[in-house]
Amino acid sequence: MAHPGGQGKMSIFRGVKAFKPHGEITLVNFARDARDGAHRKAVESYRTALMLEDPDAAEMKKRLEAVTVSGTVTSGVRKEAAEEGRFNHTGILQVDIDGVKNPGQIRDMLQSDPHIAFASVSPSEDGVKAFMFIPVCKSRDEHLAAFAAMQDYMKKTYDITIDASTSDPARLCFVLYDPEAKWNANAVPLVIPEPQEAPPQAAKPQVDTPPPREDGGFSLAETPEDIRALLAAIPPRPPYMEWLTVCSAVWDALGEIGGNLLLQEWSPEESAGEYANKFKDRLKNVHAGTLVSLAKANGFDTRHAAAAKHAERDGPSPRVKGPWERQAAPGDGGKAPPSPDEFRDMLAARAFDSGNPPSKPVPVIKLGGKCIATVGNLMALQAGIKSGKTATVGAVIAAFVIGDGSGEHDTLGFTAANPEGHAVLHFDTEQSRYDHDGVIRRALARVGMTEPPEWFQSFCLTDLSQKDRMRAIEMTIEDAVASFGGVRAVLLDGVADFMRDPNDAEEAFALVDKLHALAITHKCTIPCVIHENPGSDKTRGHLGSQLARKAETNLRLHKDPATGITTIWADYARHCHIPKDAGTCFAWCDTVGRHVSKGTAGAIKASIKTEKFREEAEKAFGDEDALGYSALIAAIMAAVEITVKTAEKRVVTYQAEGIVRKDASGSYRLK
Repeated sequence: MAHPGGQGKMSIFRGVKAFKPHGEITLVNFARDARDGAHRKAVESYRTALMLEDPDAAEMKKRLEAVTVSGTVTSGVRKEAAEEGRFNHTGILQVDIDGVKNPGQIRDMLQSDPHIAFASVSPSEDGVKAFMFIPVCKSRDEHLAAFAAMQDYMKKTYDITIDASTSDPARLCFVLYDPEAKWNANAVPLVIPEPQEAPPQAAKPQVDTPPPREDGGFSLAETPEDIRALLAAIPPRPPYMEWLTVCSAVWDALGEIGGNLLLQEWSPEESAGEYANKFKDRLKNVHAGTLVSLAKANGFDTRHAAAAKHAERDGPSPRVKGPWERQAAPGDGGKAPPSPDEFRDMLAARAFDSGNPPSKPVPVIKLGGKCIATVGNLMALQAGIKSGKTATVGAVIAAFVIGDGSGEHDTLGFTAANPEGHAVLHFDTEQSRYDHDGVIRRALARVGMTEPPEWFQSFCLTDLSQKDRMRAIEMTIEDAVASFGGVRAVLLDGVADFMRDPNDAEEAFALVDKLHALAITHKCTIPCVIHENPGSDKTRGHLGSQLARKAETNLRLHKDPATGITTIWADYARHCHIPKDAGTCFAWCDTVGRHVSKGTAGAIKASIKTEKFREEAEKAFGDEDALGYSALIAAIMAAVEITVKTAEKRVVTYQAEGIVRKDASGSYRLK
């Protein structure tokens, strides 16, 4: 069969949620549209939403048109079209390269490859989509063999790791916009080695139970037991790319530490620290589900496993664990649910007792002398993009470090007390290691220090999974209690990064409950930094709403784009009220290399107003040293273009502001 080249056809879908295609397009026309901007408006709108951290960006991407690169769906829906023989392969392979800093350079490099027909910067501008010619495949197995050969080719030729999720022949690729992309008319198919015959697999026992729901209702790669069973089906130490794919899928499911333990069981390290060192090179777009696919390809019976899991979960104990809940299991360290008597004792300890009132909340953080955070509570710090959230966290850290003497230093109006020397912990999930380091150094410089107290600890968790981030908090708190006798504060710069989706109500409620329980248990405060939606004072999703409801204080930041001055205030707080006009202000100072205090919003507003009145008065007097009352009224009316009555009020205001004085002769003069 002759290779169709650029005339190879692809099915077009109106977004990823479309079940069936609405047409077909050739690869050469798809490339032309990407270069000429047929989808420019949609792609650029998505890119803008990403840049502004718009929570709707993910949905915007799903609405982009998309194509099945490797061929066309001949009938029915896209799902399992290749497995069911409803797919017409046309000899094209999607080469998906994600998470790169220089996509333009990689695109230009691939455009000269003899097998790449077309390469483009991805819609999100952090990756490259390339289209390689391969032999037309007669089956899904032939396609997978070609995909493996492509992965090997890209690794050996360019040292580039390819996203394994694009191995599905019917995998979608979003439409593109890249005016710098070029068509390679001389591209030829990659030569695919003959596949090796796989050894026969032992038959798996069948369970006579009803099949699970279409979506399964659960994951086959959820618990350590699940992962151990899946790894048992995969031969240890496979070729490098498959080995790294397995590792990445396990890390996605269990995090680095838990994942490394099971990976060691599956395939012992060839050198000390091999898995820990390789974690930084993990494939970011490989998820736990990929492990299921790899195990299935090696004979793992997913239907049998799904049926067994279905029976286990729908049996005598149908209760399903919440996102943060742990139930007792052999060896996992979890606690069993309390007995009825134990639970009654728990409730009794929490009942109102008129003769034994609880102690007054201990103030931990103050702003402008007003208490905004006490032990056992959460605090929310919300702001728009680049409004000074991290600078505010740094000022709070500085206030803790200097203690009660913070009034002698510029801590942006914050004071913080830690008389017992308990631990103050800071977790940054939003910045690079370099920027995180700078935040702490600037915080220490505020109070004239280069080294923090031993009880202050700060961690950059940006590259950890959500599971490992939460584990880092819990583990660090436990260690801090042992080392310093307790915890005073846990500052989370990027609370949304401790969950997968801030718009998921169940996950959001569970996270806020978890953090609140930690604050109560360890008698500390947990300030949480959260972004506002672009162009709005609403915070991100259900997480923002629930955090606002549960927080002791909702601290807000607003940056004036004209002056660069940020104001901090609190409309909603249990123990104080800080209106915006009374809020403290700060702005960046190039001279000292950090943000500095600018007074209160009311004082700044009054100063601006006074300066405006002085300019008016100077304009009215002109070159005159003194003016009589009538002459001054006329001069003000001409200078400011206002009525007589307003001009008369201005004279009173100028005197009250100390701008103009009346001498003994009755004339008015500038001060």
